[in-house]
Amino acid sequence: MNLMDASVQPLALRLLESVTLSSPALGQLVKSEVPLDRLLVHLQVMNQQLQTKAMALLTALLQGASSTERKHMLDYLWQRNLRQFIYKNIIHSAAPLGDEMAHHLYVLQALMLGLLEPRMRTPLDPYSQEQREQLQALRQAAFDPEGESLGTGLSADRRRSLCAREFRKLGFSVSNPSLAPHPCLNPGLLCSRGLESLLSYLSLFPQNSNPAQDLERVPPGLLALDNMLYFSRHAPSAYSRFVLENSSREDKHECPFARSSIQLTVLLCELLHIGEPCSETAQDFSPMFFSQDQSFHELFCVSIQLLNKTWKEMRATQEDFDKVMQVVREQLARTLALKPSSLELFRTKVNALPYGEVLRLRQTERLHQEGTLAPPILELREKLKPELMGLIRQQRLLRLCEGTLFRKISSRRRQTSCGSAACPLTTRCCSMGTWRRVPAHPPLRAYLSSVRMGQGSGSATCSPQTMSQDHLGPSDQPSLLPAVPVADIKALLTGKDCPHVREKGSGKQNKDLYELAFSVSYDHGEEEAYLNFIAPSKREFHLWTDGLSALLGSPMGSEQTRLDLEQLLTMETKLRLLELENVPIPEQPPPIPPPPTNFNFCYDCSIPEP
Repeated sequence: MNLMDASVQPLALRLLESVTLSSPALGQLVKSEVPLDRLLVHLQVMNQQLQTKAMALLTALLQGASSTERKHMLDYLWQRNLRQFIYKNIIHSAAPLGDEMAHHLYVLQALMLGLLEPRMRTPLDPYSQEQREQLQALRQAAFDPEGESLGTGLSADRRRSLCAREFRKLGFSVSNPSLAPHPCLNPGLLCSRGLESLLSYLSLFPQNSNPAQDLERVPPGLLALDNMLYFSRHAPSAYSRFVLENSSREDKHECPFARSSIQLTVLLCELLHIGEPCSETAQDFSPMFFSQDQSFHELFCVSIQLLNKTWKEMRATQEDFDKVMQVVREQLARTLALKPSSLELFRTKVNALPYGEVLRLRQTERLHQEGTLAPPILELREKLKPELMGLIRQQRLLRLCEGTLFRKISSRRRQTSCGSAACPLTTRCCSMGTWRRVPAHPPLRAYLSSVRMGQGSGSATCSPQTMSQDHLGPSDQPSLLPAVPVADIKALLTGKDCPHVREKGSGKQNKDLYELAFSVSYDHGEEEAYLNFIAPSKREFHLWTDGLSALLGSPMGSEQTRLDLEQLLTMETKLRLLELENVPIPEQPPPIPPPPTNFNFCYDCSIPEP
């Protein structure tokens, strides 16, 4: 009998599902004859096939019920701990989740989130005393945490002004330039709903200003107000911090809480397809919606804090509101696509996706769309790198030949490396070596024989030509230090390793010089001497350290080299692929055909072709 039950029950449940979906009247009959408790018994067995058919019948009954009946049914199922059982024993079961069960869980999630649709479609009613009190509760939670009454002892005008200012800090649009009467001032409606209650509410605000107008648009309607209230009540410290932090910023840099909450609620409804009919084949349910109660409101609490974090990362202003919402949409969509198993895991993953990471992912996807990251293109880029690195190396060495103007290093505690005692405004000119007549186009390194430094107060850079005594007048010649042969250079030092910044202390000005300081150590007899430099800019620092590294045979690893190489690779690759525009590039090379079975063939070239 047990074996027969195990084989018959799934078939019976499947027949009941078909009957329920075929006719609403028969569906009501099945609902009356098959109570929910019996379905729960079948869901809690360890037979996966029986669980799947019971879940199919349950979703069919929920789909055939009205909105009110569906809400009562789901509330009853949740009270019987169905959500916890699904999360622990079905989603996290040791057995793999089948496609049919995944579809039914998607339908159940859609029906569960669909309970929010009536609130999403309902605008705020200014005649509702409950909704007016909820708006006031939002303001009091942010600015009157101890429950103090608004403007105690103040005049009516002062009280209205204070209330409008606080709602404005909350991000509501409390100023309406339109002089058209509000719909709530319809005389017929006033007589039927009560004039006294409405006027007591409108008396809190100046003329033509009412924060309730922001919630009259549907969607999100009252659902946005529910989210804001849930956030203020279940995360009061985060709510107060959000509002007070933004109200203390400049007007153009503050993130409006109410406007952000309204747009974020619309965004979440779009991402979760609230109000849309269920797909017949979709399986993309999110396990975190079965991990806890009030999952949608909890998701909003995480998302609104993410929006504030992204706003600060982008240093956004009011004009950038739509751009921030686009980034937040991408952050939420990417994280939801990962299907995190819990809300805490969702919070961790979405906070690990800052604005900079979103930009990087966008660039990577753009490169994939352009085919730049296809294996053949990457192989081409690798083949081009040596040639382009040689071009960059040649440019760096030419830059050293041209010379650069460096400021003289001055200190009360020590002299500069060249022993000069000139004033702090005295400058240094440095260039690479002297020219020699050499065969046509030898390697550039062949005629870079020495490093020479000069002292002077002029502003022109010293080039190999100006370093020659034949081209300088008596008053223009800088005092030249002895040339340092490149062969005597031992190492290139940068940052804190340089001797002229090593003993400077920890002042902020000295810390700023660390990124621009470099030194050349060389043999001076039996002692080690240094040529010390402070580059005038970060670019000059990269150019000179790259050039000196090239002279010493070391790799050029500066950020400027990486940027130049990437730019040259991109340009050269695009030029070589001009003829392949709109031609798909295969991921793998075409296969080599197998060799023939025999090589007993020949071709007589003397026979003319027809």
